[in-house]
Amino acid sequence: MLKESLKQREQRKGYMTTWAEEHISHLKEEIEIIKTRLQPHDTGHLHDYIANMERRIEELNDNEECRDSTSVRA
Repeated sequence: MLKESLKQREQRKGYMTTWAEEHISHLKEEIEIIKTRLQPHDTGHLHDYIANMERRIEELNDNEECRDSTSVRA
């Protein structure tokens, strides 16, 4: 079963998400779907795809942390 949807999370948290948070959410959902298609043999390309998406999530998280630390807050 997939994790809660972005809309459900927004309603629970009571705020809108940033573009990066939404993108990360979609990537995580895609990873969960692809994991259901893994087989013991002949799915190495899916493992590579998952690894690349996980690296992309890390990049997006790092970029968001950089933006958060440099933004001016009132």
